[in-house]
Amino acid sequence: MRRVANCNAKFFPSKTRLVLLFFAVSAFFCFQYSSYGASYSILYSQDKLLRDKHVTNYSKFRAVIDGYDRIFRKAPNSYKGALAGIRMLDLYRYLARSNHSGFIQDRIRKAAYEIINSSKNDRARAYAYFAMYQFYKKHNLSIYVSWKEKLLKEYPDSWEAKLILKTDRHSINNKTITLPLVGKIIVVDPGHGGKDPGASGVFGIKEKNLVLKIAKILARRLQAEGATVLMTRNTDRFITLQKRAEFANRHHADAFISIHANASPNRMLSGIETFFLTTKADRKTVLIASRENGITPAQMNVLQKILVELVQNAKIDKSRVLAKNIQDDIVKRLGVKTKNLGVRQAPFYVLAGTKIPSVLIEVGFITNRKEAMRLESKNYRNRLIKGIVDGIENFFEKRQ
Repeated sequence: MRRVANCNAKFFPSKTRLVLLFFAVSAFFCFQYSSYGASYSILYSQDKLLRDKHVTNYSKFRAVIDGYDRIFRKAPNSYKGALAGIRMLDLYRYLARSNHSGFIQDRIRKAAYEIINSSKNDRARAYAYFAMYQFYKKHNLSIYVSWKEKLLKEYPDSWEAKLILKTDRHSINNKTITLPLVGKIIVVDPGHGGKDPGASGVFGIKEKNLVLKIAKILARRLQAEGATVLMTRNTDRFITLQKRAEFANRHHADAFISIHANASPNRMLSGIETFFLTTKADRKTVLIASRENGITPAQMNVLQKILVELVQNAKIDKSRVLAKNIQDDIVKRLGVKTKNLGVRQAPFYVLAGTKIPSVLIEVGFITNRKEAMRLESKNYRNRLIKGIVDGIENFFEKRQ
């Protein structure tokens, strides 16, 4: 061993060894940085080659996407990392033009959120906002307005913001029209669902199905007025009252509209009424609330005590105004044939759990033959929904 060491020492003098060590270390770091840049260049070349050939198969792009993802995750705030993130997101958007599967759509959202959450690079973040804006707008989901506002607020000088201002402006004779509900987030809550059918009426009408039909049309009408609309359910599924309220709070909504249909053993009863929250209620109101809350009238006394604490934080005054606007405008739209049961207060759990102006609309008695027939009419439902939209618009207009 000593002879070998002596041999190496003679062959490589100490100064020479230091120089060689220096060059070895330098070469290592140079390789790291050059391979980092080269790998992006290679991926970009492969990406461009496949696009030029109009390839739209996800599996063909899999290696390129994974490569972009590795570079982005390694340095999300660097120029090359941000560029890789943008190219990855853009590649998913390219594939989505011909591939409409839920997988690709989901990848677009995940890639955009990953950039927004992981990168501080303005270029990448602006593009991610723009991608989300176009994604939701393409799918006719009014939440695109929120992404538009975020982009214009945080990156007003980006080319994405300028493009939006140029192409996404509602104008007539060069005058900008501001839709009445732009910037508002409204949660529409079709009552019951799934294993909970709600009330049963004549002609085999089930409350859960009727209110879902009305809620879907209401959502579209509110979107047309510029609102971002979120539904607690858009299919026949069961959701607890607590989760409905939590959903509205989690999305920082501006209003919560719960749609229900009434029922009574007395088949002569009819009319429309709109409720807002209270801890005090008469016997008739307690019976309605107990049915919608899914508990017995006796249990309502316990619930009312619990609501005393919650009600202190509830927007009761605003909810009262919202309820009155909606009720008045529904009656105007439907005319004198509709019995106006007015605005009432009731201890509904779903209203107590929200931290925003909240109302519950009983659109009519499905146990009354005439009213049930009206509610099955598209024309009647459209006028009913228009009244609800008018009421919501008037509420926000008065608050400005």
